[in-house]
Amino acid sequence: HGEGLGEHGETTHGYFLHRSTLRVPLLLSAPGRVPAGARVKAPVSLADVLPTLLDASRRRLPGLPLDGRSLLPLVRPGAGEAPPPSAQYAETLYGWRAFRWAQSVSLRSWDLRVIDHGGNRREAYDLSSDPGETRDLAAAGPPPPAAAEAAEDAWSLFTSPPRARASAAPGLGPDPGLQALGYVTGYGPLEVSGAEANGRLPPPSPSFVRRFDAALRLLERARTEEIAAEADAELEDARRILGELDREEPSNPAPPFWIGRGIRQKAKLSGPGAVLPWYEAFSMFQEAGRRGYREPRTASLMMEAAFHANQIQDMHKVAADAVEGAKMGGDASFWTWVALARVLGGRDASGVLPPAVRASAQEALDRARAAARSEGELTRIREVEALFR
Repeated sequence: HGEGLGEHGETTHGYFLHRSTLRVPLLLSAPGRVPAGARVKAPVSLADVLPTLLDASRRRLPGLPLDGRSLLPLVRPGAGEAPPPSAQYAETLYGWRAFRWAQSVSLRSWDLRVIDHGGNRREAYDLSSDPGETRDLAAAGPPPPAAAEAAEDAWSLFTSPPRARASAAPGLGPDPGLQALGYVTGYGPLEVSGAEANGRLPPPSPSFVRRFDAALRLLERARTEEIAAEADAELEDARRILGELDREEPSNPAPPFWIGRGIRQKAKLSGPGAVLPWYEAFSMFQEAGRRGYREPRTASLMMEAAFHANQIQDMHKVAADAVEGAKMGGDASFWTWVALARVLGGRDASGVLPPAVRASAQEALDRARAAARSEGELTRIREVEALFR
């Protein structure tokens, strides 16, 4: 992928669907099969990479339907009839997952590129005269008639399950070793909705992203400050920015979550006994969960904050809701907090830990140990295990 580097209000990538983050070079090296210096001007897609490699290695995967096409006929004379140009499709759910914004789709057909956020909120660009996508045709007046058709095609692709996902060839399922890298995910259910449903959600906002990124930079600087007063000042500046964003978008889970992270950071700097900041952090994480952050990371932070705030029953309830209600399966930290919550919140009136609770705590620690990736995580697991052995 590319990087926004400030273009369109995006410093990194994922929130928007502009060329600055989508466009990447594709270089092929196959001596004797691909002539040196051959250059293709026609736009191609990442979906074309696998069929091209299979063609170059003279291999086929029977039963595996592919969306792309081999590009060898475009660069190698006599390799067969050149495939017709295909539209380049892109989508992002990152803004929805991070901010509960509309899910967005994009389609490029030669020089016309359309980005659609649902509800007739559409951007259109003529890449022949505006390769940097700085002049939105839809903002200047009625977009070209082809823009509406491109948007409709993009939403049709978005709401259709990928063919390869539905019928993957044997042996091509998710590999645990690859999944451990972090960037490779399995075949979980897609959380997608159509143009009409997305039209009811806020559109992606470059202004929001710019200020949000500034707040996160302040939080990161505060984390590395050696002088407490300077860290406090940066934490307060970050909280002010996030508070403004929270008032602008009261259904967005990101501001309360990161306000909670800032309070957590300050509570750690305050040392033992800082009960009130920890409880305030817990309340912020709880609000982020109410707005949609229902995943192991938020649950872990809620359990940690409740523990330090001496709110053991809240901690126990978060663990139960996460494991039994939402059926979360988290990392080593998540399962260690679940085990601790079960131990501390599961004792009877006389302080005895019932066998069933002991067994459930041990099960959580076994899961934590299986997911552990560092000696620090294993040490924490042993510390919790010592509480009921």
